Amino acid sequence: MAIRTRGFTLRDLLVVLAIVSTLAILVTVMTPPPTSLCLDAVKRAECMANLNYIGKAFTMYADEENGRFPLLWSTGRPEADIANSDSARTIEQLRANLDGREAAMQNVWLLIDKGLIIEDAFQCPSDKDYRPRRFTQPGESIAVRMANRVGWRSSENFSYGLHFPYKSTTVDGRTVDNPAYLGPQMKRSFVIMADKNPSQNNEPATGVGPD
Repeated sequence: MAIRTRGFTLRDLLVVLAIVSTLAILVTVMTPPPTSLCLDAVKRAECMANLNYIGKAFTMYADEENGRFPLLWSTGRPEADIANSDSARTIEQLRANLDGREAAMQNVWLLIDKGLIIEDAFQCPSDKDYRPRRFTQPGESIAVRMANRVGWRSSENFSYGLHFPYKSTTVDGRTVDNPAYLGPQMKRSFVIMADKNPSQNNEPATGVGPD
């Protein structure tokens, strides 16, 4: 005896679609949104990954330079006097622009220019003041964009700080202690801080360096 079969009718298809849609809505409604604690953990993990990435880039650069990291400028004040005029076409031009200046974070452009790290690695996901580096301002030409290939243009363009662990320094004739001093074992070295500047007073002043 032959058995006749028939395919889905339009009504059967609509019923199936209605059931699937209802289940999808229920799953969406019943799934709890991510908590702020969970989001904070994700941001913390991203920040730690950035710092790890930066540390490895320093290590790779030092390995290629006989165990040391050359500095464009030595200072303990990572946010000092960074301006649009600091940016340059090459590292050599950036070094000339920084002659006598204190912009310690410009040192990391040695890493970026060498291709050991990308600029975006210096953005912390929890930094609400961060603004991406703009190569041009409204109305500026492509030539200006090409001329600003390297160098931070504002302290808003990065989230971390290159910091020399000084114990104290003199500011306007008064002694200011470093609230994040790491001890004498860190002498003649520098560290990347998770914050732009660990000092409460945006210190130290001119002349504080790894020596």
